[in-house]
Amino acid sequence: MKILITGGTGFLGRHLVKHYVTQGHEVVSFARREQGHEEQSRELRGLFGEKHLLRSWIGDVRDQDTVQRAMAGCGAVIHCAAQKHVPWGEEFPEECIKTNVQGTINVQQAARKEGIDPSKAILISTDKAVKPINTYGASKFLAECVWAGKTIRFGNIWGSTGSVVYWLLAQRGNKEIKITDKNMLRYHIKAEECAAVVSHELETPTVGKTTPIMPWYTLVDLCEAVAPGVPVVTTGIRRGEKLIEDLDGIEAIGPRMTVRHLRKEVETLCGSMGMADTPKSSVPS
Repeated sequence: MKILITGGTGFLGRHLVKHYVTQGHEVVSFARREQGHEEQSRELRGLFGEKHLLRSWIGDVRDQDTVQRAMAGCGAVIHCAAQKHVPWGEEFPEECIKTNVQGTINVQQAARKEGIDPSKAILISTDKAVKPINTYGASKFLAECVWAGKTIRFGNIWGSTGSVVYWLLAQRGNKEIKITDKNMLRYHIKAEECAAVVSHELETPTVGKTTPIMPWYTLVDLCEAVAPGVPVVTTGIRRGEKLIEDLDGIEAIGPRMTVRHLRKEVETLCGSMGMADTPKSSVPS
């Protein structure tokens, strides 16, 4: 099957592209950033040689014609492209709407014209689309409204671009560590888990919204996992942020992650990035 993945050079997009190329599918990776395409192409050439099944396509979901041409011959589409940084969405709401709403309309229309079955059209959404209070969340809610295929809502994808864990790691070694609010709660899911959910949904002949069960953690526990014993200072919630993100229902909420579990996740992330391991704490967690 030929699959179009918008935002194909982004964090989740890269994982999905590699996942489907490895499975032998022809994949069109659609994204704006040429350097991202170059890095992705080089990686797959290293794994599969020149015969890999990736087609890189430089384009913007805001451009209807380009999206339509990239969609040609595809039997499925996974729409990952989005402007997702909450504070920047508040600063430039028009840009967020152009990408997340109009861009989604463009992808949806292209899929319809190409005759892609709605069960093979997946929109990657977010927990922030539930009872939204910011431009990003509202734009993804509207994206869900115009989408005629499947929608999958994920929480914070662990280690993705802009993740709070990088902000905390940058403060490691300081006398104190700053966060917005100790009680802020976020849901946790890994990119490989997201890929498994997407694969399952792509193979299921139904249409609707899906939110996988995700464990959760508080920022203060994540601080303890990153920098054990370091005092935490709060700076206040930023514009557009929620203290606790909503999900579809109680059935989507997994167990609370312990500091010990979070520390293991942080150490694994640091190891994959070639960073120094997180200090171990003798305090029970």
